[in-house]
Amino acid sequence: MSLRSRSRIILTLLVLAGTAFPLGLASEQLLTYATDEYERTLQVLNHYRALAAQDDEAVLSATEEPVEPGDNYAEVPRLIRLLTLTGDLPPAAVPDDSDVYEGALVEAVERFQSRHGLEPDGNID
Repeated sequence: MSLRSRSRIILTLLVLAGTAFPLGLASEQLLTYATDEYERTLQVLNHYRALAAQDDEAVLSATEEPVEPGDNYAEVPRLIRLLTLTGDLPPAAVPDDSDVYEGALVEAVERFQSRHGLEPDGNID
């Protein structure tokens, strides 16, 4: 994961933490809430740092056309590593010597898309 990507994740987490405080809480409630939110944010940040440390930082190459289920896709092994790292694909669910984008790999992409607020169509574009 590049430094720029890490910075974006950190910034996003900080923005989310900053906008999550409800209005109208007493100061001691707000302090407790802020501390809890801060701790959760740190836990997530540490989780993503650990994921980044395990990654080889290779980038999936861009495609001219969307990759659809059933297509050959040279980046399948890299995609498998990334989706396994993020927990969207169970380890060893897909053989990493294939270049066909299908089955459990498509389902993992759909989970990833859904978790990130994208339409879970399974297409890589």
